[in-house]
Amino acid sequence: MRFYLLINGKRMTEEIASEMEKKGFKAMEVYGPYDLLVEGTIKDDPQVNRNLFNEIVNPIVQRGVKCTTYLTAVESEEKEIEERMRLIYLLIDVDPRKVTSIQTELLKIEEVKKVDIVYGPFDVIAHLAVRDTEHLRHVIREIEDMPSVISTCTLFPFKGL
Repeated sequence: MRFYLLINGKRMTEEIASEMEKKGFKAMEVYGPYDLLVEGTIKDDPQVNRNLFNEIVNPIVQRGVKCTTYLTAVESEEKEIEERMRLIYLLIDVDPRKVTSIQTELLKIEEVKKVDIVYGPFDVIAHLAVRDTEHLRHVIREIEDMPSVISTCTLFPFKGL
């Protein structure tokens, strides 16, 4: 099971990112309403999930840092990203009646490389691969034009911009 942590790290983002990477998770500073995105994989086991919160999330929150956790309900396979492309994360709020069908629709878009349906304030986390900001604008508009999409939130990783 994949999980995502979206962290408002104040001035602790580099420190938290380093801690997460030492635990084997992918951590990257991002532009957007959050400062840090952490992505990892855990076993689909309730005890493992409790350990995730006890060992990873709770110590972050105890430092006064806001942390939003997303656990995947349905994961997609990841498509290959060309070297010249930039990875962007798109958080998507979807009409609740359409959550199960949105994954298939999004994966039809060439630039969408992975789509995870998640539990949390947003319904979907999509990985996009784009050349530049104009290309990103085009892809986001295509996604926002889907009738089941309510809103989106874009996260730009610092590296690769």
